[in-house]
Amino acid sequence: MHEVFWVPVLRETRISHHGFGKFYAPANMANFGTEPKSAKGKRILASRGPVLFEDEKLCTFLRGKNCSGEVSKLLVDLMTLKKPLAVSRKKDANLYPFQDSSVIERLANLSNTNLVVLGESSKKRKAALVMMRMFNEQLLDAIEINVTNYQPSSSFKGIEGCALGAKPLMIFQGAGFSMNDTPLSRAKNMFLDLFKGADPKGLSLQGVEHCIVITETEGGKLLFRVYRLDKKRGESASVPRVEMVEMGPSFDFTLGRERLPDFTLWKASMKKPTKLSTTSAASTDETGGAKPKKKSNKNISTDGLGRTIGRIHMGRQDYTKLNTVHRKSKFASSNGGPSQKRSRH
Repeated sequence: MHEVFWVPVLRETRISHHGFGKFYAPANMANFGTEPKSAKGKRILASRGPVLFEDEKLCTFLRGKNCSGEVSKLLVDLMTLKKPLAVSRKKDANLYPFQDSSVIERLANLSNTNLVVLGESSKKRKAALVMMRMFNEQLLDAIEINVTNYQPSSSFKGIEGCALGAKPLMIFQGAGFSMNDTPLSRAKNMFLDLFKGADPKGLSLQGVEHCIVITETEGGKLLFRVYRLDKKRGESASVPRVEMVEMGPSFDFTLGRERLPDFTLWKASMKKPTKLSTTSAASTDETGGAKPKKKSNKNISTDGLGRTIGRIHMGRQDYTKLNTVHRKSKFASSNGGPSQKRSRH
């Protein structure tokens, strides 16, 4: 079973519209702290409210204190796929995102990011990545993957990499990805958020340079592969023949520990703008926005050519006060007296 996605918008969290500013807080601050008292604070809070189309998500790639060279190379490869929306940091202290997330929340706040990928190595987990999402400067959810059979991008010789900032085509193979509220579906949501990038206004076939394929296999093992899409001359001039060439990185992984989001925080992160949230699907257009209301006026009609014709009602006018231009008659006399017609005889 194959599912192909052009990385849709999944969640309504975003960073500030002023570049990569601080994370926005929900419009209702009753559950998250005190409400702003000044007019400027209210304006800033309103600007950080939920939006229909979110901004690009910046990600912090964090190396823990016990991080092997293999995990460091993997973080560099993933950061290359995420660039330019990527920040690299190294923390000498031990980080425990599933026990205490305060340090990670502070680091994410300093980097102004709402995605964090932590690489760590331990006796139980030789190569592990923890992918986390932030909302309202708090850890929203996290998922751990245990990596095996890692091959860096440098091992694929002669394969040209993709352009900086190119959006990938995401392919998920396996029936488990289509189920609701399962670890696989949550992992799929996390990967889509990580590699989503900017929302394009249009799609160019030449701009799709690479694809990320995540495959489910028997035994719970998942395969992460990255392919370059080489476009060759096809039978049709407008439709090329596409060849997939593996460009790396390549690794296998299994799902480990997971931290589910708090219900109140998750509900606030999924909140949509009030003006665009409707109960009826008929009141939204194809882009998800609200349709303009139809004018129901009996004085407005449309003719056969599609032109809109309207009738207006005016009150009675006083023509005695109408200012008009008076012109001289051509038979008027020069002395201003009554005009007389000349006799022909």
